Amino acid sequence: DYRMKRLIIIAFFFIFILPSLSSQTADFESRVAIIPTDSLEEDSRFDSVCTAIDDTVLLTLKLLGRYDLVENLGIDNYNETEILPVVGEENIDTVIFGTVDQMEDGSIDINMSVWDREEEQIVLTVTEKAETLFDIFDASDRIVISLIEGFSGTHIGYGSIALQPEGGDGNFIIELNGTFAGINRTEMRNVLIGDYDLK
Repeated sequence: DYRMKRLIIIAFFFIFILPSLSSQTADFESRVAIIPTDSLEEDSRFDSVCTAIDDTVLLTLKLLGRYDLVENLGIDNYNETEILPVVGEENIDTVIFGTVDQMEDGSIDINMSVWDREEEQIVLTVTEKAETLFDIFDASDRIVISLIEGFSGTHIGYGSIALQPEGGDGNFIIELNGTFAGINRTEMRNVLIGDYDLK
């Protein structure tokens, strides 16, 4: 009886549990970490640009549903010496990072890069230039599209969602397909085009 029960338990593990575990690990193509885009300027206005870039990259990759995303590596900016031990510990395949910098002529350069653990080097870099601060959000939109298309091999198109809150005052949380997308927002720009369950 004991041997029979043991055989049944082992069979159950291989038939039901192992396929479940393998399906969980096979859901994602790779594990991707996003290091916050680094402003090389003292001007606090650039901080909001960096945040917007990071938010758009993160939401787009979440909605693609192909990557296991790590939002906080504990690294403030790209440094290969710091990255190497961390990616090994966290089993990271890819690191995305970027910088925003103002040139002497007043234009603003935005650079985004992809570092690959297998290659142990940067495998993709895209750059956009904004002539003035007023153009910077359009430039940041373009660079995110170039980055994710180059990284994922998927054509990226963005749309906007406008919300009309009803039911009186109060805070509300927005979710797209179960993914957190903001608090108390009435408009969402740069949403990956697709069909969504909006809550």
